[in-house]
Order: sequence, then C-alpha cells, then structure tokens
Amino acid sequence: MKTKTVYSYDPATGEYIGETIAHESPLEKGVYLIPAYATETAPAEPSEHEATVWIDGKWTIVEDWRGCEGYANGEPTVIETLGPLPEGWSETPPEPSLDELQAAKIAEIRAAALDKGRAGASIIGSVAPYLAYKMALTPDDVAYLKLANDIAKAEADMLGIPHAEVTAEIKEKWLDEDGVERTQLHPSVPRQVHDAVLMQAILQAKEITRRQEILIQAVLDAGTPEAVAAINWNTPLEVM
Repeated sequence: MKTKTVYSYDPATGEYIGETIAHESPLEKGVYLIPAYATETAPAEPSEHEATVWIDGKWTIVEDWRGCEGYANGEPTVIETLGPLPEGWSETPPEPSLDELQAAKIAEIRAAALDKGRAGASIIGSVAPYLAYKMALTPDDVAYLKLANDIAKAEADMLGIPHAEVTAEIKEKWLDEDGVERTQLHPSVPRQVHDAVLMQAILQAKEITRRQEILIQAVLDAGTPEAVAAINWNTPLEVM
C-alpha cells in the first residue's frame, strides 16, 4: 500500500505539529486518506520567535513569544499564547513608585535596627524594659558577660559548690554571635555586673528605637526617590 507524507497541525491552535503518513485509499487508486487535522501542503519554515499556523486553509507565519518573561503595563507577565506581544510590553521592570521606595527603605531601616538591637529593638517601646537586655547587647557586652560567667563557674568549682545547689535570681540568657540564645548566666555572676549591663542595654535599645523612628518619619516625609535613597541608618539625625 502506497503512502505519502502529510503535515499535521494542532486542532485547537492550528500550530504545525509535524509530519505524518497518509495511506492510499484501497478503493481509489491515487487517492490518499488524509488524517484529520492534516494537509498535503508543506508548511513554510518559521524564523526565531515565529510559528507556522494553519489558518483559513493555508499556512500562516505568526509571532511566537511563548515562554518570554517581561512586564505588560508594568505587571510581571509570562507569554503563554501565540501572537504578538501585548501592548505596553517591556523586558525591564517598571520604576518603583514613591510608595514602594518608601516601604523598601523603611524595611531596610528596621532591618538595621534589628541588627543593632540584636533581637528586636523595633518593639522595645511595647515590652517590659527588662527584655531590652536581650535586644541591645553589643558584642563587647556579650564578651563581658561570658567572661563574668566563666569566672563565676570557676569560683563555684573551686569552692566545691555543686551547680545545682547554687541559687540566685540572675538567670537571664544572652545572644550568641549568631543571634541564638545559648547560655544562662551562672547564678554566681555578681548582681552588679548584671545590672550594669542591663542598664546599658536599655539605654542602647532606647537610642536604637529613637533613631529608627526619626529615620522612618524622614522617609515618609521624603517627596522624591532621590530623597528616599539618600536616607540610611548612618544618616546624621541633625539633618532630619
């Protein structure tokens, strides 16, 4: 039985799929049984970002941007259908609005405050003051407390006092360098050491919070993208 090559297309979109085989009719010599959604007409070869589509009984070259990512009227878009690019198309993201720039800058300032405060200076105004102890310890404070802790443990060991029998009120935690609460202060750490560092932490936390709120207000008051960009954690408060 004779066969011939014919060309198939997608029944929904008309897009060329590939070659297939048509068999000669056993009843009519020279007549071939063309499969559904196929044609004897060979398609034209498309170029980049083009596709060959069967439209109104003939092959037509159409634009094909499927898979391309970009922005349509400022909205992130992935092209999923055949045809030209949508109106307002751009491959570069739109310029952020002033509101978006302000929101991003405020987030940057809060992140800087959290870094300075070690664990949450942005909420110091709404929590009990003693929690500031874990919010604004500097690396020097942490090192000082660790040293005091080690000395207290050594003294307790020298005196033969089992750690479980040592009692005191000081059982706060400090933040390790990576921001994780690691170690309780040994109960033998002198109270004045704890109180001094606690007071310093409270003062630092209050200053961090004050700077944060001043900078955030300055961002909200900034009227241009350039003014927003000029503000950062180290901006002198005198110029606010």
